[in-house]
Amino acid sequence: MKVWPRTVGDARAAAQARARAEGEADVVVMGSGRARAGLTGDYLTVTLPDPLPRRTGRFRARLEGDGAPLRAHPIDRAIS
Repeated sequence: MKVWPRTVGDARAAAQARARAEGEADVVVMGSGRARAGLTGDYLTVTLPDPLPRRTGRFRARLEGDGAPLRAHPIDRAIS
């Protein structure tokens, strides 16, 4: 059985997200308008809470969820 590289990559990304759940991360806000998302220091894309943080903002968050994408819940005020 041939395993496609994208399938392996998706499986690794999901495993990384599960391993990071319930942990803390430094999150940078990217995107614009309602299409904003967060990016952690180890390159996981996370969803953001409402109201959306300002674009290019940065904050500490607790990561929650059971797979990709995780949801970032701020645990303190914005870093920048």
